[in-house]
Amino acid sequence: MSDSLSEHAAGNLAYIRQTIGRTRTVSSLSGAGLIAMGLVGCVASALASGLWVTPSDPDSLIIWQLAAVAAVVVGGSSIAWRAHRTSEPFWTDAGRRFTTCLAPCLALGAALTVNMSGTESATLLPGIWLFSYGAGVLAAGTYASAPLQLLGLSLCLLGTMALTAPQTSAAALLCGFGLGHLFLGAVFLRRET
Repeated sequence: MSDSLSEHAAGNLAYIRQTIGRTRTVSSLSGAGLIAMGLVGCVASALASGLWVTPSDPDSLIIWQLAAVAAVVVGGSSIAWRAHRTSEPFWTDAGRRFTTCLAPCLALGAALTVNMSGTESATLLPGIWLFSYGAGVLAAGTYASAPLQLLGLSLCLLGTMALTAPQTSAAALLCGFGLGHLFLGAVFLRRET
């Protein structure tokens, strides 16, 4: 009887731990990493603005594509570094759910970029990038803090602006991928201290 009660208690404890783990939010985002991602966005914006009349110009598309790859590398590296520094696990349940929400939206933006590059529709790409990333961040923000959700909403609004008024795309890209990440990084950095 005692063994049965111990097994039942252990089962309940495991269930409680699993439930608590599912309600956790992503806490491994690094303020410094977000700031670095924002700097990548600002540099890409500065480089692209010297080469293009519109964000759909092939040279500026290459710059923004390279910036996207750099931002993913910087973001992933900063999460790994923070996890190592704080002795937290790198791949948590909340992190998996965050990634599961974000990845399809990023894949959509990448697929549309491949299919629309070099066409007249390429002028819509900056808005698509901002909106698809924003939708992913907004969905993933369910597992993160309110400032991240605000960034997602802001990116969606900037994406809508760029889609409806393509002449605003350069400013929207700078604000979303550059300044938005700088601001969010400063908020997270302040919380870390």
